[in-house]
Order: sequence, then C-alpha cells, then structure tokens
Amino acid sequence: MGDAIEPDAQPNAETALDFAAVQARYAQEKAKRLHPEGVEQYVELTDSDQLQSLASDPWVDHDALNAEPPSLRNGDDIKVLILGAGYGGLLYAIHFIQQGISPSDILRHGGYTYMPLLEETGYVPKHRFSYGPELLDYAGVLADKWDLRDKGVFRSTVRSYDWDADAVRWITKIQQGRGPGQADVEMTVRAQFVVVANGVLNHPKETGYVPKHRFSYGPELLDYAGVLADKWDLRDKGVFRSTVRSYDWDADAVRWITKIQQGRGPGQADVEMTVRAQFVVVANGVLNHPKVPRSLQGFEGPTTHTARFDYGITGGAPRDQQLTKLRGKRVGIVGTGATAVQVIPELAKYAGELYVFQRTPSGVTPKHQRETQAEDWKAMTAGKPG
Repeated sequence: MGDAIEPDAQPNAETALDFAAVQARYAQEKAKRLHPEGVEQYVELTDSDQLQSLASDPWVDHDALNAEPPSLRNGDDIKVLILGAGYGGLLYAIHFIQQGISPSDILRHGGYTYMPLLEETGYVPKHRFSYGPELLDYAGVLADKWDLRDKGVFRSTVRSYDWDADAVRWITKIQQGRGPGQADVEMTVRAQFVVVANGVLNHPKETGYVPKHRFSYGPELLDYAGVLADKWDLRDKGVFRSTVRSYDWDADAVRWITKIQQGRGPGQADVEMTVRAQFVVVANGVLNHPKVPRSLQGFEGPTTHTARFDYGITGGAPRDQQLTKLRGKRVGIVGTGATAVQVIPELAKYAGELYVFQRTPSGVTPKHQRETQAEDWKAMTAGKPG
C-alpha cells in the first residue's frame, strides 16, 4: 500500500497515555455491546402492535406518487439500475451521466436490498433487513476479505488535496483528531490516486452551491439532493417505496434479472415487478432500518424514533424545530451515538425532564459549528475537481 503515513507533528508531549489501559477499556466496552441474542435482541417493527407505525416512512405522500406515471414497469429492460436513492445513489447516477450515459437510462431504486459482494465473501445475511450490528460486522468481513483492516486513517479530516503535475501526485493535507485533551496531528501525504467517496455536498462547481454551515443540517441536505437531481435531470428517475427482493445474473440474456416489490400505501396491494438491467449498482447504505430494543414494549406513552421522527408528539416540523409539545413533559431517549448527541441538546431545550439511557459511552468532541465564510469556501474549492 506504499509508505506509511507519518505525522508532521507529535501529539502533546504533556499528555501521557497508558496504551494497555486504553486497550483494556476498549475490550471492556466492546464486551458490553456483545449480546448472546445478536440482532434477535431487537424488535421487528412490523411484528409489534405498539411500534408498527415506525416501520413506515411518515413523509410519503402516497396519493401524489400513485398519481404520477410509473418510472418503471414490469418487464422493462433498462441500462442502469441503482439500488439506493440517497446521496450515494445520486452521486453514482451523476458519475454515469458524466461518462456519457443518458439520464433516461438511469433509474434509482428507493428501498432496501441485500449487502454487496455476498457471493465473494460467502456471507449469508441473518435477516431480510440487516440490523446495524450485523452491518458493522459485515464491514469487517469485507475488510478481512480484501486485507483492509489496517488501511483506515480514522478520526481524520482532509483539509485540501492539490494536484502536483511535476510529482504526478495529489498533495493531500490531513488533520487527525487524537481525542479530548490532545492536540490534533497535522500531516501531508502524496497519493497517486484520490477517490472521493464521502457522500454529500460534492460537485460545488457544477451546481454553484455553497453550504450554509460547516456541518449541514437535515433540511439543507434534502434541498441539496434536489439541486443535484434538477441539475442532472434525475427528478423522475426514482422508483420509491420499493424493496429489491432479488437480483440474479442471466448469462444468456446478459442482464440482471431483478425482482422488486413496491408499496402503494395503506389499503392498497403492493405491486410486484420483474425488470432486466444491464448494470446494477448497490448504493443502499447501512442506515435504512430502525432498531428498537424489546424492553420498550412495556412503555405505554407516545414513542417515536429518530429515523421516523413524529413531530405530532414533540411539536415543530422539519424546518421549524420548535419542540413545544415537550414543555413540562418527562422525556427519555435511548442511546448516545452520533444521532443522539445531536438530538439530546434540542430535546433539553424543551423537555421538563430529560433522561438519557446509555449502554456504552461514545466519544464526543466539540462540533465547532459555524457559518460558511465566502473566503474559506473559495480557498477550499479553488483549483480542485468538483
């Protein structure tokens, strides 16, 4: 993999680390997360009378979608089928278009599918929809299969990457966090190839879009997805409310035979279709199925989930997050992961009492959120590919 990355600066010399103690603590916390039941410890939402509503997307306008001409019909033969209609799916579609594929030949499937490279790894998913722990484990399976365990440079931010024509290399500046109380490490490395796969708010030059903040909020991310869809004529290429049941290679037809089930809304029968695709791209991501512990089934109060947030319970709306219905209420939130550390401060502004239920601690560092400054954005994007 080339020369090892060496930092330009050393961590704070005054900060002493007992690495044996740190490793022991990590092992201790990992053991807490391991459960003898595996993913069986979680509720399948469709099987729970109390939580069944969380299995459905609360923001779907079924009547509006049902009134539109279908973008995909049973028996269609298409060039490109992208499994996933989030930022990953959008970016794949854009890259295909930039390589000469017509937007009319691309369909983005908005639903769930199986994990990639199953045949190569020999892995069999435990459920129709895999839970977070299994997806994390499967990422490890892929890393082991292709010897990638030690190739990650974690806790890092790429500050810039500039092409050096003389060296025929990308000169890349990286800032790596070392944890609370420790100075970040600044490093400069040279790379023959750079692949951008960070997912969101790419293509600033083509769209002319400037993010409003260092870390963009949900409504802006949704708006920017629309900017990309409009720029590359992808608005009508989505096949939403759909689940891919299987996709199998037909060597004689030289096509992927793909079976899809599409929901039509409450009281309407699902639509089953089989289509053929020349190319299939898997971009469904890993955060596509809410996870709920079984112990919640005894709770009789209103329940919502961050993946299916019900503003009818809390008050507010996606673009006006004034959670006024929580005033004077006793509120509990389960989990302290990346989502929770964003939600908890907002709940605390309104709830009469807020209880945070934590299984194992996660690292939390200052966000340093700020509005985008024009000069900073110009310096960040100048001379770089979109």
